[in-house]
Amino acid sequence: MLLDLEGVIQHATLSNEVAEEAAEEWRGRPWVETIADSGGSKVQRMVEDARERGVSAYRQVNQRFPSGLELPMEYTTVRLGGRAGLMAIGRNLK
Repeated sequence: MLLDLEGVIQHATLSNEVAEEAAEEWRGRPWVETIADSGGSKVQRMVEDARERGVSAYRQVNQRFPSGLELPMEYTTVRLGGRAGLMAIGRNLK
């Protein structure tokens, strides 16, 4: 996912496994709002760490897709150059 510096989703590219999900519905929403249960604090830490240090540790969260599907995911977040934003790179743990 491409995020702005505040963690708002600008663009999402999904793997073939979940390609039918309507990821465009995430555009303009804070990433933290797409995470199930108590994973929001982990997402916020990843965003803050990437902003401050350039990269975050890997963290596991349950990603909630627009259809309601929830998948365990592991993400790291990387700061792009200047004010270009952040990139969250995830992999399905299922």
